[in-house]
Amino acid sequence: MESIVNLKEKFSRVPDYVYCVAILFVCLIYRFYYFGYLNPGVVLYNSDSVSYFFPVDIFRGAIDLYRTPLYAYVIRFFEYISKDHLVSNIILFQHIVSFLSIIPFYVVSRRVINNLFLSIAATMFYGCWHPILIQNIHLNPESLCFAGSTLFLYILVNYLKKPKTSNILFLTVVPFFLIMLKPTYLILVGVVFLFLILRMISHREERKMLLWGLFGLLFSIAGKTDAISNKKVLFICLSFLTKCLLKYGFYLKIALLRDTWKECLNVTTPAAPPWSHN
Repeated sequence: MESIVNLKEKFSRVPDYVYCVAILFVCLIYRFYYFGYLNPGVVLYNSDSVSYFFPVDIFRGAIDLYRTPLYAYVIRFFEYISKDHLVSNIILFQHIVSFLSIIPFYVVSRRVINNLFLSIAATMFYGCWHPILIQNIHLNPESLCFAGSTLFLYILVNYLKKPKTSNILFLTVVPFFLIMLKPTYLILVGVVFLFLILRMISHREERKMLLWGLFGLLFSIAGKTDAISNKKVLFICLSFLTKCLLKYGFYLKIALLRDTWKECLNVTTPAAPPWSHN
């Protein structure tokens, strides 16, 4: 029993980055085996993949009513680099992003799960799970969505651990890019908005930075208008939300001043020392 306890203590003394590097190495070896030996040179398509290759220019009104444009812009970027190696460059990019997403996933698992071995097992499972790996060779945005979701969780956990204005801004802006990947992520706007409101109610000291979070959330809601394709609708939407935010911020400032005034009134003056009467 003592040997097991001593072994756990030795493992706990090892820095987290050592385990992270070891996990990355194991996942990299397995991915080379999976894609180099089991599925060499495989690229998967479907009917949705073809639609992302249509020319899109959201600033000139050239949009796809059924697709958000970010993945189409990724394709156009690699097409600009090399038309001859377009597909291979896209697949390589998805491999790199998916592989790097293992790092924030490990950080999230370490902060959420107190057990080191469970965190390592969960990260290994994420880095080697076939349904996630197969998306890396699929010409659709799902691979980037997995990585983006992991990044969103990392920012959320990081904010809960150490609230900062930069963290809350990233937390509210990242959903915009996720919406630009897949419209399904519109649900994140409601989730983040509810989180901000509940956080304002329960943590009064964070209200100022949470106001910045509401301002950042405007960009995510702007993605609902299909990325500036309809400028009039976007202008009306942003104007309305800005007025609501300013109005709410005004009442919030009044509430903060009221609470500060109450605290000042509740402060009692210390009693004079006995020798002051002499």
